[in-house]
Amino acid sequence: MAYYYARRARPVERRDISPPRVRHEGIKKTVIVNFADLCLSMHRRPEHVMSFLEAELRTTGSLDSYHKLKLNGRFVPKNLEEILMRYADKYVISYYCDSQNTSLVKHSGEVFISCNKCLRTCNIGLLISSASGKLRMRIIIFV
Repeated sequence: MAYYYARRARPVERRDISPPRVRHEGIKKTVIVNFADLCLSMHRRPEHVMSFLEAELRTTGSLDSYHKLKLNGRFVPKNLEEILMRYADKYVISYYCDSQNTSLVKHSGEVFISCNKCLRTCNIGLLISSASGKLRMRIIIFV
C-alpha cells in the first residue's frame, strides 16, 4: 500500500489524459462527448473503459455511432474525471516507471499491464465485479 501512495504523490504523465467533455441530455442522461479521444489517449478499447465506468457508477450506458458514451443518470464532470483517473492508475499507468505507454495482456486467465517503455509486466488481478441495480456485472477485459 505504501508504494501506491508514493506513486500517487508524483503524477508524471497523468495529465496526458484530457478531462471528459460532458453534456446532459434531458434530466437523466449524461453524454461524454470526447470519449473516443479519451480511449485513444489511454490506448484502451472503448468497451473496456465503458464497462469500468458502468461498474463504478453502477449504471448502464451505450456508445452511439459517433463514439460518444451515453450514460443513464446525471453525473458531475469532476466525478467522471476522478473515475477516469482511477482507471488510468489501475489499467494504464505502469507501476514501475509511470509511463502511459502500456498494453493489457491476458495470460492464463489473469490480466497484466505490459509496459512498452521499461519492458516490465505487472499483474493487475482478476476481473472486478460490482452491482448494477439487481444485475451483477463484470468488467470485461478486451485485449
